Amino acid sequence: MNARTFLKSTALLIALFAILTGCKNSAQRDGASSDSTLSATKELPIEHSYIEVLDDANFEVDFGRAIANGDERFVGVMGYALEIPGVPQFYEKYSKTHFVKVIKGTTDDYEESSSMSRAVFYYEYARGYNKLLLNHLFGSNE
Repeated sequence: MNARTFLKSTALLIALFAILTGCKNSAQRDGASSDSTLSATKELPIEHSYIEVLDDANFEVDFGRAIANGDERFVGVMGYALEIPGVPQFYEKYSKTHFVKVIKGTTDDYEESSSMSRAVFYYEYARGYNKLLLNHLFGSNE
């Protein structure tokens, strides 16, 4: 490797490091947590809580149990921000009257393909669950 290639590679690595560090710091300033469930829990409003969803979970069964126990919270996933799949205009229509339980371990930071497939499963789980909840609460799938 000649000196010119080495300098280009070094400059590219430094630029990449600066960009990644800046993005992480920006997310933390915006109130998002990038590292731990503990700090994410502290930064979410008090009415939000975390739930465990197993890889073979069935949203219909879990929904039935939740309703039987009087739990009428929506299910959310974390990415850059909290998202409530399957609920159009959640923040405009429901955020003041309905709480959210966030699936623990959801994030927009995928290190491997298995993380991505798990994220898709969690998103679809939340979407299906929330559609059932909308129908239960309001008689519609919006």
